Amino acid sequence: LYKGIEDDLSVIRLSVRGYEVTLRNPELAELIMELQARKREILLLNEIIGLSLAEIAAELDIEYETVKSTKSKVIRDLKKGAAKKNEKQD
Repeated sequence: LYKGIEDDLSVIRLSVRGYEVTLRNPELAELIMELQARKREILLLNEIIGLSLAEIAAELDIEYETVKSTKSKVIRDLKKGAAKKNEKQD
């Protein structure tokens, strides 16, 4: 995984398992970068790249149920992180 920042600081480019990902929302990108590497991979491969959970399980050589439960936890963690950031801004 690498993090590259373009001239436009609101755009962050990542490489995940050979796939190029561009994040245009700096607040969301910050939350995603705070995730553990495996959680970040699962989230980006599913939500941005569009791989199914079964395809991700095969790509990462882990059980389907592990991918499914990890993705659920990641979504929950992102919601909590966003809520905390909103509280700090208020």
